[in-house]
Amino acid sequence: MAEEKHPLVKSDAAFRDKLREWVRLSFTYYDKNPAAVKYILAMPLVAYSSGHSKVLGQSELMIEMIQRAADAGEIREIKAEMALSHLTGIMLNVPRLIYEGTLEGTVLDYIDEVAETAWRILRPDGE
Repeated sequence: MAEEKHPLVKSDAAFRDKLREWVRLSFTYYDKNPAAVKYILAMPLVAYSSGHSKVLGQSELMIEMIQRAADAGEIREIKAEMALSHLTGIMLNVPRLIYEGTLEGTVLDYIDEVAETAWRILRPDGE
C-alpha cells in the first residue's frame, strides 16, 4: 500500500484529489486484506508516528502530503500531526465499524464520503 502512495504524495495533483486517492488506495487495500485492518486497529495510536513498521510508517507519507498542501496554501493552517490524527481517525473508524457490524457494506462504499469529510476538516478557512 505504501509503495502506491509514494508517487501520489510526490505528484502535482491538488491536495483534495490526492486525499481522495489516498482514501481509495487505503480502502482498496483494506477490502482485500481484512487481517491487515485488524492489525492496524490493534496497534496503539502512538505507533503511527514511530516509523517502526512499513504498515504504520505511512504516517510519514501522510504528514509529507499534508505539509506540502499547507506550504502551497491548499489547506487551512493546522499542525501536520493534528491533521494526521483527524484523517486516521476518520479513515480507520469506517473499517472498524464495518467489522463490528455497525455500518453496512464494504469500505469501498465509503470512499467518497470519507474523502469529502476529510477535505471539509482541512479545507482552507472560508472555503
